[in-house]
Amino acid sequence: MHTSFLTDIAISIIISSLLALIMKFLKQPLIIGYISTGLILGPGIGLGIITNINNIELISEIGLIFLLFIIGTELKLKDMIEKGKDIIILSLSQTFVGFLIIFALIKNLNLFELSITEKLYLSFALNITSTLIVIKTLKDKFEIQTFAGKITIGILIFQDLVATLFLAFQKDFSNPKFYEIFKSISLTFLLLLFAFISSRYLFLKIISKNSNSIELVILLSIAYCFAISSLASLIGVSKEMGALIAGFSLGNSPYSQEIVIRITSIRDFFVTLFFVSLGLKLPHINNQLLLISFYIILIIIVSRFLSILIFYKILKIGIRPLFITSINLFPISEFSLVISSLGLSYKHISDFTSAIILITMIITSLISSYLINYSHQIYAFIARIIGIEKIDENFIKEKEIQESSLTDVLILGFNTLTAEIVKSIKSKNPLIRITVADFNAANIKILEKLGANWIYVDLSNIQSIKRLEKLNPPFIVSPMTNMILKGIDVVNLYLNVKSIFPKSKIIFLSETEEEQDRLSEAGAKVINKSKILTQRFIREIFSYYKKTNKNNQENLQN
Repeated sequence: MHTSFLTDIAISIIISSLLALIMKFLKQPLIIGYISTGLILGPGIGLGIITNINNIELISEIGLIFLLFIIGTELKLKDMIEKGKDIIILSLSQTFVGFLIIFALIKNLNLFELSITEKLYLSFALNITSTLIVIKTLKDKFEIQTFAGKITIGILIFQDLVATLFLAFQKDFSNPKFYEIFKSISLTFLLLLFAFISSRYLFLKIISKNSNSIELVILLSIAYCFAISSLASLIGVSKEMGALIAGFSLGNSPYSQEIVIRITSIRDFFVTLFFVSLGLKLPHINNQLLLISFYIILIIIVSRFLSILIFYKILKIGIRPLFITSINLFPISEFSLVISSLGLSYKHISDFTSAIILITMIITSLISSYLINYSHQIYAFIARIIGIEKIDENFIKEKEIQESSLTDVLILGFNTLTAEIVKSIKSKNPLIRITVADFNAANIKILEKLGANWIYVDLSNIQSIKRLEKLNPPFIVSPMTNMILKGIDVVNLYLNVKSIFPKSKIIFLSETEEEQDRLSEAGAKVINKSKILTQRFIREIFSYYKKTNKNNQENLQN
């Protein structure tokens, strides 16, 4: 069936919308609906309604550029520098150690015959992660700014850079020209430098003069994104890397948040078509291809965890954030398709190898939505089965501050509200001993500056909470809400805490009346965040109207 360009897009959007509604009703990730749309409409195992995949792929590429531009604006140079050591070590390990693990396991695979070159291609293509899928899922989960989220993004950037370098010498794969590799690295850093200089001394000044027109600000921002992206393509760096650099150069500008808000809706339209295009690409499959793909997926899982978790003790950040990072890196990258298609045109690999990469990518894209969305529950489940908490005990003993075995106030979980609570308490009485129980050891330095102690805990695991008994706190505060908590809700957390600390005064935070009622029924002292803010707003509004009415009456009398 032959359809026009606009008809292909229209059909894709209509079917995607219907399947997205079904996925939402079933409480499943929307990405599944988008990829399923491609599977249904495509020529591989679907109805063959859309046969010209290039129509959709061209549009979807714009979505990837928008996404990377937005991610770039959310990357803060300060955060990247602070976590530089962790990101560099984990990026090098995941990229090179991960590659070696996959190659070692594939090399001895007897399910099919492949040349050494094909096995090298497979190992590289399967070792890089999909930036678009991971970033979109983390954004939907509000985990971009978490420790694991920042580490994941750092690794993805490094992977994309390595993939770009691979493309630079892919044509001469059997006889690589190292001059081309050096040239690619140099051009990337020069582009980064150019973007920062042009944004600071030219673009932001233009934006400042036209800041009274939001429409013009957004249009200029999109133009800047595509200008840097096009320049990147012209000098031999990938367009995607150019978009990321463009966003990164605007990250600290006062307009970055407004740009993100305005472009997000445009991005979502194009990103939807990206996932549809994934499903459209699925070829005719047989049992052999499926068997090999699932075997390779097991290899990918092994490589992701080994290449990341081996550094938990060296980096001293605990297993949980590294475990979550390993899950985040599961889906195969869209770069893999570019690499395999070019490898096919250069006759480095066969159609069979290219099909393996494509099928594995689509399967991992489908599975990853569930893995990333439920990463914390998966961690909690596996931790209970194989005793990860016991492995972390050594780490905990090394990192916990042991000035005193007792504390006056125990705060469960760390966020911006936790920092404010600590500041307020210490400003009123510096002698009050405060301990913050959290799983992210990266917060230790922040808490030390505030004058609080840190102790490891997994709030979703009651056995982990029981370790806090030795602190014997008279007051326990939890500023965590259901949106922040992973693997447990606030009510069950309260019940666990109450069973362990029956004599302590426990105060929990709620965001809704329903949450407050459930906590109150369980016996908790509750502070309703939304109610307090609402009351404050109402007081301000009525105070304003009271003053206005008084002034009006005085004017009338005069």
